[in-house]
Amino acid sequence: MTTNVRTSGIKQIRIFLFTVSLAALTFFVSCEKPEGTGGRSSIGGRLYARNCYDTNLTVGADDYLNAQRVYLIYGDHVGFDDNMQTSEDGSFEFRYLRPGNYTVFAYATDSNGSENGVVKQVEIGKDEHVTLDPFIVTKLPDDGGGARITGRVKARDYNTTFTQLLSEFFFADEYVYLVYGHNVGYATRIKTDYNGYYRFDNLRQGPYSVYVYSKDSTMSIPGGLVAVKKDIYIENNFQSADIPLITVLQ
Repeated sequence: MTTNVRTSGIKQIRIFLFTVSLAALTFFVSCEKPEGTGGRSSIGGRLYARNCYDTNLTVGADDYLNAQRVYLIYGDHVGFDDNMQTSEDGSFEFRYLRPGNYTVFAYATDSNGSENGVVKQVEIGKDEHVTLDPFIVTKLPDDGGGARITGRVKARDYNTTFTQLLSEFFFADEYVYLVYGHNVGYATRIKTDYNGYYRFDNLRQGPYSVYVYSKDSTMSIPGGLVAVKKDIYIENNFQSADIPLITVLQ
């Protein structure tokens, strides 16, 4: 009888200890906080942009993208949980994060003008700072660049048979067209000022073409107009590229 009591008591003690251990484990697991703020880890990096019409371009140190939104997703959440704008030099940093898995993304623009997310998966530990590899997105050539194309247009006014030059002058209020890369159609156009000057701003590294319409001196082309085109390549994000004088016939 005494043996049975002792055995029963041991069993009860074992059950009690198991219950206590399970409760402690459950409490410990429940105390493990999910991804989010409240820690001392961080994720940072620098956002760069590449001309979407020439994605093989090497991204340089001056191709950073400022005032651009970068987004952060905690764990397996569906939508973003935090976001921030890149600083003047394209840098960003999400601070005070707990350990875990995160997703960082920013939007890129393709040559059709559509936006797509560029995503990086990151795992951080306790008190860890992770710096992302160069974070590169594509943008339209005139979106946020620091380069420019400048030039001037001159007109030569002839008689109707183009046998006699009547006058020459710098062409005011005439459309100048800008082509991105090797596109067929133009991307944007501006008018020359009163002295015949024009300027395209906020451009990125890559190939461009500029053209102005001129009368056809051979009088053989339907419509009577021909494009006088100049090609140019912008080497860096802060270049001021001057196109040689464009001369058209009037």
